Amino acid sequence: MHVRAGTQPDARVRLRDHGRPADTGDRGDLIVQFEVPVPAMLDTESERLLRRFARLRKEVAALTSSQPGAFDRVGDAFDSSD
Repeated sequence: MHVRAGTQPDARVRLRDHGRPADTGDRGDLIVQFEVPVPAMLDTESERLLRRFARLRKEVAALTSSQPGAFDRVGDAFDSSD
């Protein structure tokens, strides 16, 4: 299975004819849901790199605003100070 770049958490993909076989011998569809684990705590270096990544993606506003961005999806483990 190929996962496309940009696939979001909780996205679902249907794989036709890859599910359980029915009594008739036909196969059903397999539904795959993507889950992304989010660390609750990061060390100082990991937090620094994540903040840098957010800046590179022009998501600096996401560090302090209510607009969601990639940084927000990592979790609320950080405050807004650098």
